[in-house]
Amino acid sequence: AAVWLGLPRAPRLCRVLQVAWTFTLVCVSWVFFRSPNMHTAFSFLTHLFIGWNLSFIQYVNDYFLHPDMTLGTSNSALITVTSFIVVMLMVERLEQKKSINLWLQERSLLGRSFIYSSLILSITLFGVFSANPFIYFQF
Repeated sequence: AAVWLGLPRAPRLCRVLQVAWTFTLVCVSWVFFRSPNMHTAFSFLTHLFIGWNLSFIQYVNDYFLHPDMTLGTSNSALITVTSFIVVMLMVERLEQKKSINLWLQERSLLGRSFIYSSLILSITLFGVFSANPFIYFQF
């Protein structure tokens, strides 16, 4: 099918489609792991795209014009997640230029203490400490 669609001439597009297809298969297979029985799993998959009568105007109205409807989460959670993504991108950029260990060694004791304290506080505030059963234990 890839040759018929001409994808070998577009290797990046082919790679993106391969990743998307793998992601889709993994997500569909998770339905079977999380469902209590096969009937529920098949019912969920067959009804997955039913009832999506959301018009473009309603979509824009619900998700962009009302501040309390930000992607199904609160504004503070959205800001927190965005902040963590920005920090991770900054660390990744720093790691490309210089090792994080070397960068930390160049900081003063006060600077390193602040960074380590911030990491510990972030783990304490946003970490998940409840015992969730492993997904494969359902079988």
